[in-house]
Amino acid sequence: MIHPIEALIPGAQGKLLSVLTRAGSPLSLRTLADLANVSPAQVSRLLPSLIELGIVEKSEVPPSILLRLVPQNLVSKSLLELLEMKDTLIAALKERTKAIGPPPINLTLFGSIVRGQVTAGSDIDVLVIRPSAVDDENSAWWISLGDWVDEARTLSGNRINLLEVAEEEVRTLMRSNRPPWNSISEEGIMLAGKPLNQI
Repeated sequence: MIHPIEALIPGAQGKLLSVLTRAGSPLSLRTLADLANVSPAQVSRLLPSLIELGIVEKSEVPPSILLRLVPQNLVSKSLLELLEMKDTLIAALKERTKAIGPPPINLTLFGSIVRGQVTAGSDIDVLVIRPSAVDDENSAWWISLGDWVDEARTLSGNRINLLEVAEEEVRTLMRSNRPPWNSISEEGIMLAGKPLNQI
Protein backbone atom coordinates (compact mmCIF):
# COMPACT_ATOMS: atom_id res chain seq x y z
CA MET A 1 0.00 0.00 0.00
CA ILE A 2 1.12 3.57 -0.55
CA HIS A 3 0.47 4.58 3.07
CA PRO A 4 -0.29 1.41 5.05
CA ILE A 5 -0.90 3.38 8.24
CA GLU A 6 -3.69 5.37 6.60
CA ALA A 7 -5.20 2.15 5.28
CA LEU A 8 -5.32 0.65 8.79
CA ILE A 9 -6.23 3.88 10.61
CA PRO A 10 -8.64 5.79 8.36
CA GLY A 11 -9.42 9.47 8.69
CA ALA A 12 -7.43 12.42 9.98
CA GLN A 13 -5.72 10.45 12.76
CA GLY A 14 -4.26 7.97 10.28
CA LYS A 15 -3.03 10.81 8.09
CA LEU A 16 -1.30 12.50 11.04
CA LEU A 17 0.39 9.30 12.20
CA SER A 18 1.47 8.50 8.65
CA VAL A 19 3.19 11.87 8.32
CA LEU A 20 4.80 11.67 11.77
CA THR A 21 6.24 8.20 11.12
CA ARG A 22 7.83 9.40 7.88
CA ALA A 23 9.14 12.68 9.30
CA GLY A 24 12.85 12.79 10.04
CA SER A 25 12.55 15.65 12.50
CA PRO A 26 9.94 17.37 14.71
CA LEU A 27 7.19 19.24 12.87
CA SER A 28 5.27 22.35 13.73
CA LEU A 29 1.52 22.04 14.05
CA ARG A 30 1.00 24.02 10.84
CA THR A 31 3.51 21.92 8.88
CA LEU A 32 1.98 18.70 10.19
CA ALA A 33 -1.48 19.88 9.15
CA ASP A 34 -0.25 20.84 5.67
CA LEU A 35 1.60 17.57 5.07
CA ALA A 36 -1.31 15.48 6.35
CA ASN A 37 -3.78 17.55 4.33
CA VAL A 38 -5.98 18.20 7.35
CA SER A 39 -6.96 21.42 9.09
CA PRO A 40 -4.97 22.82 12.04
CA ALA A 41 -8.18 22.55 14.06
CA GLN A 42 -8.30 18.79 13.42
CA VAL A 43 -4.66 18.46 14.49
CA SER A 44 -5.36 20.38 17.70
CA ARG A 45 -8.39 18.19 18.42
CA LEU A 46 -6.58 14.86 17.87
CA LEU A 47 -3.22 15.64 19.46
CA PRO A 48 -4.19 15.45 23.15
CA SER A 49 -5.18 11.78 22.93
CA LEU A 50 -2.04 10.89 20.93
CA ILE A 51 0.12 12.70 23.49
CA GLU A 52 -1.70 11.04 26.40
CA LEU A 53 -1.08 7.62 24.84
CA GLY A 54 2.62 8.45 24.64
CA ILE A 55 2.73 8.07 20.86
CA VAL A 56 3.41 11.75 20.17
CA GLU A 57 5.62 14.16 22.11
CA LYS A 58 5.05 17.91 22.19
CA SER A 59 7.75 20.46 22.89
CA GLU A 60 7.37 24.22 22.93
CA VAL A 61 9.92 26.27 21.02
CA PRO A 62 8.35 29.74 21.08
CA PRO A 63 6.57 30.81 19.02
CA SER A 64 6.07 27.27 17.70
CA ILE A 65 4.92 23.95 19.11
CA LEU A 66 6.93 21.04 17.74
CA LEU A 67 5.57 17.52 17.47
CA ARG A 68 7.32 14.21 16.92
CA LEU A 69 6.59 10.50 17.11
CA VAL A 70 8.06 8.84 20.21
CA PRO A 71 10.07 5.97 18.66
CA GLN A 72 10.42 4.09 21.97
CA ASN A 73 6.65 3.79 22.34
CA LEU A 74 5.43 0.27 21.45
CA VAL A 75 2.62 1.55 19.22
CA SER A 76 5.07 3.87 17.47
CA LYS A 77 7.43 0.95 16.89
CA SER A 78 4.62 -0.97 15.21
CA LEU A 79 3.81 2.02 13.02
CA LEU A 80 7.45 2.39 12.00
CA GLU A 81 7.58 -1.30 11.10
CA LEU A 82 4.65 -0.76 8.74
CA LEU A 83 6.81 1.64 6.74
CA GLU A 84 9.15 -1.26 6.00
CA MET A 85 6.29 -3.48 4.82
CA LYS A 86 7.32 -3.32 1.16
CA ASP A 87 10.85 -4.60 1.88
CA THR A 88 9.52 -7.26 4.25
CA LEU A 89 7.01 -8.45 1.66
CA ILE A 90 9.62 -8.61 -1.12
CA ALA A 91 11.98 -10.63 1.09
CA ALA A 92 9.18 -13.08 1.97
CA LEU A 93 8.14 -13.49 -1.66
CA LYS A 94 11.75 -14.07 -2.68
CA GLU A 95 12.19 -16.76 -0.05
CA ARG A 96 9.07 -18.59 -1.21
CA THR A 97 10.22 -18.73 -4.85
CA LYS A 98 12.58 -21.54 -3.77
CA ALA A 99 9.59 -23.89 -3.63
CA ILE A 100 8.62 -23.34 -7.29
CA GLY A 101 9.51 -26.37 -9.38
CA PRO A 102 10.70 -26.61 -12.00
CA PRO A 103 12.38 -23.33 -11.05
CA PRO A 104 11.59 -20.36 -13.29
CA ILE A 105 14.26 -18.86 -15.50
CA ASN A 106 13.30 -15.53 -13.97
CA LEU A 107 10.66 -14.16 -11.63
CA THR A 108 10.43 -10.37 -11.40
CA LEU A 109 8.12 -7.91 -9.69
CA PHE A 110 7.14 -4.83 -11.66
CA GLY A 111 4.54 -2.08 -11.73
CA SER A 112 3.00 -0.27 -8.79
CA ILE A 113 4.63 -2.37 -6.06
CA VAL A 114 8.10 -1.41 -7.32
CA ARG A 115 7.15 2.26 -7.44
CA GLY A 116 5.65 2.13 -3.94
CA GLN A 117 2.17 2.90 -5.27
CA VAL A 118 0.30 -0.26 -4.35
CA THR A 119 -3.11 0.36 -2.80
CA ALA A 120 -5.46 -2.14 -1.19
CA GLY A 121 -7.24 -2.56 -4.52
CA SER A 122 -4.13 -2.88 -6.69
CA ASP A 123 -2.80 -5.99 -8.35
CA ILE A 124 0.81 -7.01 -7.75
CA ASP A 125 2.37 -7.56 -11.17
CA VAL A 126 4.74 -10.50 -11.56
CA LEU A 127 6.68 -11.66 -14.60
CA VAL A 128 7.57 -15.35 -14.61
CA ILE A 129 9.66 -16.91 -17.37
CA ARG A 130 9.00 -20.58 -17.98
CA PRO A 131 12.04 -22.69 -18.94
CA SER A 132 12.06 -23.82 -22.56
CA ALA A 133 12.30 -27.44 -21.35
CA VAL A 134 8.96 -27.08 -19.53
CA ASP A 135 5.87 -27.58 -21.66
CA ASP A 136 3.08 -25.01 -21.44
CA GLU A 137 0.75 -27.73 -20.14
CA ASN A 138 3.12 -29.10 -17.51
CA SER A 139 0.83 -29.64 -14.51
CA ALA A 140 3.64 -29.71 -11.92
CA TRP A 141 4.77 -26.27 -13.12
CA TRP A 142 1.32 -24.74 -12.89
CA ILE A 143 0.50 -26.30 -9.52
CA SER A 144 3.79 -25.12 -8.04
CA LEU A 145 3.36 -21.65 -9.52
CA GLY A 146 -0.24 -21.54 -8.30
CA ASP A 147 0.90 -22.36 -4.76
CA TRP A 148 3.35 -19.45 -4.90
CA VAL A 149 0.64 -17.11 -6.17
CA ASP A 150 -1.68 -18.20 -3.33
CA GLU A 151 1.04 -17.52 -0.76
CA ALA A 152 1.82 -14.14 -2.32
CA ARG A 153 -1.88 -13.25 -2.17
CA THR A 154 -2.05 -14.23 1.49
CA LEU A 155 1.12 -12.35 2.42
CA SER A 156 0.27 -9.13 0.59
CA GLY A 157 -3.51 -9.01 0.76
CA ASN A 158 -3.45 -8.04 -2.92
CA ARG A 159 -4.42 -9.91 -6.07
CA ILE A 160 -1.48 -11.27 -8.08
CA ASN A 161 -1.36 -10.50 -11.79
CA LEU A 162 0.88 -13.16 -13.30
CA LEU A 163 2.52 -12.54 -16.68
CA GLU A 164 3.88 -15.94 -17.72
CA VAL A 165 6.02 -16.19 -20.87
CA ALA A 166 8.22 -18.86 -22.40
CA GLU A 167 11.99 -18.45 -22.28
CA GLU A 168 12.28 -18.31 -26.06
CA GLU A 169 9.87 -15.36 -26.25
CA VAL A 170 11.63 -13.08 -23.82
CA ARG A 171 14.31 -11.58 -26.05
CA THR A 172 11.81 -10.38 -28.65
CA LEU A 173 9.44 -8.99 -26.02
CA MET A 174 12.18 -7.15 -24.12
CA ARG A 175 13.48 -5.58 -27.33
CA SER A 176 10.01 -4.34 -28.24
CA ASN A 177 10.35 -1.51 -25.69
CA ARG A 178 6.57 -1.48 -25.34
CA PRO A 179 4.57 -1.47 -22.11
CA PRO A 180 4.95 -3.29 -19.82
CA TRP A 181 8.32 -4.50 -21.09
CA ASN A 182 9.98 -1.10 -20.89
CA SER A 183 9.04 -0.70 -17.21
CA ILE A 184 10.00 -4.32 -16.43
CA SER A 185 13.42 -3.71 -17.93
CA GLU A 186 13.96 -0.37 -16.18
CA GLU A 187 12.54 -0.92 -12.69
CA GLY A 188 11.75 -4.60 -12.16
CA ILE A 189 12.85 -6.28 -8.92
CA MET A 190 14.14 -9.81 -9.54
CA LEU A 191 13.05 -12.44 -7.02
CA ALA A 192 14.52 -15.56 -8.63
CA GLY A 193 16.54 -16.85 -11.57
CA LYS A 194 18.88 -15.07 -13.95
CA PRO A 195 18.81 -11.31 -14.61
CA LEU A 196 16.75 -10.39 -17.65
CA ASN A 197 19.73 -8.93 -19.47
CA GLN A 198 21.45 -12.30 -19.29
CA ILE A 199 18.60 -14.30 -20.77
